[in-house]
Amino acid sequence: MTVTAASMLSTIPLLFQLLIKLLTGVLSDKLDKISEVTKMRFFNTLAFWGCGFSLILAGALPTFSSSFTASLIILGTSLQAFSAGGFTKGAVLVAKQFSPQVMAVMQVILCLSLFTGSFIVPTLTPKNEHSEYAIVFYLYGGWLIISNVIFCYFNDGKPAPWTEIPPSETSSKNPSRNVSRHIKVKIADSAPTIIPPRSETETTINSSNLPANIPPLLENHPKDINNEGGINPSNPINNV
Repeated sequence: MTVTAASMLSTIPLLFQLLIKLLTGVLSDKLDKISEVTKMRFFNTLAFWGCGFSLILAGALPTFSSSFTASLIILGTSLQAFSAGGFTKGAVLVAKQFSPQVMAVMQVILCLSLFTGSFIVPTLTPKNEHSEYAIVFYLYGGWLIISNVIFCYFNDGKPAPWTEIPPSETSSKNPSRNVSRHIKVKIADSAPTIIPPRSETETTINSSNLPANIPPLLENHPKDINNEGGINPSNPINNV
C-alpha cells in the first residue's frame, strides 16, 4: 500500500468517529431507564474491546490480506468514538465541579501518549514488516482489553470524596445562614424635619399634628418688616 493510499484511508476513521460520537450522546440520553454506570461500562467496553480485538485480529491475519487488515484497523479506530459515553463521561460524573481540571489533565496525558507512540512504533518496526506491526497490534489490543477491565471494576459513577464542600465553606459562602432570625434591630429616631415659615395666606397648622421632636410653630406671628429676608427672632424655626 502506498503512502498516498494510506493517508486517504486514515481520514475515514475520523469521519466515522464524528458520527459515532453524536450517536453515542443521543443514545446515552435516551436510555434513561438504564443506570449511568451500566451505560458507561457498555460504551467503554464497546470502544476498548472492539478496538482491541480488531487490532489483535489484524495482527493475526496473514500478509496477503492487506485490504481486510486495513478494514479491521479502520473499524477498531472508529469504535474508539464510543468512549465518549464511557470513561470520558465517568470523569465528569466523578469530578463534578472539578471536571474542567480533570479533563485538562486527561488531554495532557492523551497528547503525551500520542507523542510517545510516535517514537515507540518506529522503534518496534524498523523494517516495516507485517510481523513487526503484529507485535504493535498485540500490545495495543492487549492493553485496551486490560484497561477496560480496570475501568469497569473501579468505576461506580459516584462523585469523589474530594468534591464535597465542607460545611464551613458552605456557610461562609452564604452569610445569611449565620445570622440569627431573632436578632432585633433598633431603628434610630428620624432626624428632625425643618418646616419653612408659613405665609399669611396659609392655614394655621394644629401643633398637635406635628412630631414630638419638632417645636410647635407660633401662630399669627408678625410679618418681618424690619429684617426682610433675615432671621425673625420670634420664630424659633428660622433660628435653626
